[in-house]
Amino acid sequence: MYNMRMNARAKQLMDDVLALPDGEKEQFLDELAIRVHEDEPVDPVWAAEIERRVLEVENGNAGLSDAKDVHKRALAALRDRR
Repeated sequence: MYNMRMNARAKQLMDDVLALPDGEKEQFLDELAIRVHEDEPVDPVWAAEIERRVLEVENGNAGLSDAKDVHKRALAALRDRR
């Protein structure tokens, strides 16, 4: 999918992750994203926005989309840009 060079170990890991069932693959990727960015400081303005959005979801006032649909739309948009 991406045009980037990976060493053999990273390529094997990518292949292994992509071979997982969808639910496990998504769980793995979510956890990886959290761990990659866990030491990065959060800007106070962004932290306030996150809190606002969490409250909207918890109060039932947010329009939510299924992650698979969002990913499909994003990939389609990227393909259209080429």
